[in-house]
Amino acid sequence: MVLPGSHLAARQCPEAGPVAAVRLISEHERTGLIPQRVSAPADGRPYSMGLVHLPRPRSLPGPRQTYRLFTQPDGRGRHGGLWITNMVNQPLGDLVGLAGRRAEAAGTVGRLERNFGLRDFEGRSFPGWHHHMTLVSAAFTYARLTAHQDMRSISGFGSNSKTAPDPYAEPWRSLGRQQTQDRRTA
Repeated sequence: MVLPGSHLAARQCPEAGPVAAVRLISEHERTGLIPQRVSAPADGRPYSMGLVHLPRPRSLPGPRQTYRLFTQPDGRGRHGGLWITNMVNQPLGDLVGLAGRRAEAAGTVGRLERNFGLRDFEGRSFPGWHHHMTLVSAAFTYARLTAHQDMRSISGFGSNSKTAPDPYAEPWRSLGRQQTQDRRTA
């Protein structure tokens, strides 16, 4: 949830300024809570949160980056996981929504591995690896953008069909069939 290269202007909490992350994490391990502000986003569940600084060499110039550390305690005061982000100006409810999408992200990575060759880069140089990742991303994006169009053209989908076909399952096979059919009709 940390946006690379992001330079957000951090707001200070009215209750207290950012503190060392290790201090909040130590307090969290001892009590199960983050001892600063408790907030309830739109879903009504309470979240403990605080603004923190991460350790860094003193020799680095400029102001220290501020991060938000948050957790949702369960009924017994234990956390469901710590989250850290540099998106300190976003509403907590938005961040909670992003944090809740980790299973969806894991599923997408799995599809990228199985169907688009995400891990098929052994022995490549860094520029070759980067090129490979770019092609995998482009192929996935193309499949994702054209999936809706392909779904409408599948006969029977939407009438009495109970399950939709997986538009990500081996997308190159359907492309290969289409190219073969195009060659036959030409």
